[in-house]
Amino acid sequence: MRKSSLRTGAFLFGALLSGFFSLNAGIQWIEKNHDFGLMKEILGPQTGVSRFVNTGNTPISVIDARPSCGCTGVEFSDAETAPGDTLSIAYTYDPAGRPGRFEKSIKVWLSDGTEQVIMIRGNVLGAPESLDMFYPVEAGPLRLSDSVIIGGNVTDTRTPGYFIKAYNQTTDTIRPLATSESQALRIECSQQKLGPGDLATFVIYFKAGALGEYGPVELPVSFVADSASPDARSVTVPLRATVLPSAKSLSGKDLAKAPRCFPVPDPVDLGIIRHDAAQPVGFAILNDGGSPLRIRKIYSDIVAVKYNRLPKEIKPDKSVRVSLELDLRDLPAGPFRIPLRIITDDPVTPVKEFTVAGEIR
Repeated sequence: MRKSSLRTGAFLFGALLSGFFSLNAGIQWIEKNHDFGLMKEILGPQTGVSRFVNTGNTPISVIDARPSCGCTGVEFSDAETAPGDTLSIAYTYDPAGRPGRFEKSIKVWLSDGTEQVIMIRGNVLGAPESLDMFYPVEAGPLRLSDSVIIGGNVTDTRTPGYFIKAYNQTTDTIRPLATSESQALRIECSQQKLGPGDLATFVIYFKAGALGEYGPVELPVSFVADSASPDARSVTVPLRATVLPSAKSLSGKDLAKAPRCFPVPDPVDLGIIRHDAAQPVGFAILNDGGSPLRIRKIYSDIVAVKYNRLPKEIKPDKSVRVSLELDLRDLPAGPFRIPLRIITDDPVTPVKEFTVAGEIR
């Protein structure tokens, strides 16, 4: 027996050409494809064997055998097999760090000029170390791939889908379920039942416009290990996103009538401040457009922003004073520049960014 190795193109071509002109060549598989079934990762690599009989009238040999993945090793004999004799090809699958189902192929080149394909498959029940790495969130028998679903920026006209994987770490069959109280979320699962070591994918669709809220949002999604068990343990994973209004393309008369948002001044200079308390910030929002401007939200991705109320709308060519409080206590001493975002119904620039600057001592 020898391990699979790469041959030069000239040698392989010559061997195949020789086999092409062999008369009455042929093989009959005794067992070809192999199913390892449920494998425990902690038990290490496992080996299977495929065998065929030389049913022709001339000797036949294996020129080469190559697996589709480095997780699989192949061994075979390159000696000629006489008519009526049997030849074996052994393969070993290493499950280390590979929980879940797998399917791999092994290509076998024979001296009769044919190419054979052996398929191997199985299901790996992951070791604790692998599951902690790939599926760190635990809900009883269910393991999840993420503790937070990162939604990013989503405009109110989109419905993106986000994926989270679920793995059954037990030897029992379970029926995982994900739900949310938010009407803006719709959840689908690729499988209703998960056997031992099986993997499912949940898809969470977020209809941002149905939420009726702008800026950073957090929507909880509850995952239950087994919907058939009333005592099944659940875990909550938040979907975090920032909902933004969609910009519109206007021209001519419509553009002149549209509201326009401008923060004044920009930047807002706080000078030298202490950071042992919330810092008041005052500025104005100017509507330089032709119709009333509606303010939806003011927020920052860096610090917490508080305000009692925002103006409902600002009339054309008017400005309104706005007072905020910024929590700067977690910032280090020294100069800072913090971007703030104003979400309005300005159709051209629905999200306007301005800066608050100063120095902490």
